[in-house]
Amino acid sequence: GFYPMEVKAEDFTNNNENFSNVRFEIVNGGLTITPTSEEVVVTITENSATEIYDGTEKSVTGYTVTSISDEMYKSTDFTFNGTAEAKGTDQGFYPMEVKAEDFTNNNENFSNVRFEILPDGSEGGRLHEQQRELQQCSV
Repeated sequence: GFYPMEVKAEDFTNNNENFSNVRFEIVNGGLTITPTSEEVVVTITENSATEIYDGTEKSVTGYTVTSISDEMYKSTDFTFNGTAEAKGTDQGFYPMEVKAEDFTNNNENFSNVRFEILPDGSEGGRLHEQQRELQQCSV
């Protein structure tokens, strides 16, 4: 942003007795601060869970901000506009599928923010429903 000096001609007084007709001409100036273009990487880990099959729908929701590469950038500087949920009923794997495009940088001081979602197969972002063990009894 631009921060003007806001100096006015009437802010000055001629104290020199040798000059009776002095006019102060102001050339506007100020300070311009531009956003940093250094890359900031925000690493997101999708939450995960493992459940035992019991015939009811199971789910896991949410994500965790695992790391941010620049200490000046905070988790409050972006918003999430997607769905962070995996759900299922039958035994199997249900991915969460959060995408980097689901996140929006809202801090104008940072022009190069990249959101990195841990890939499938990592510890994050899955619901794994296990089979129930069966016991067979003979009578």
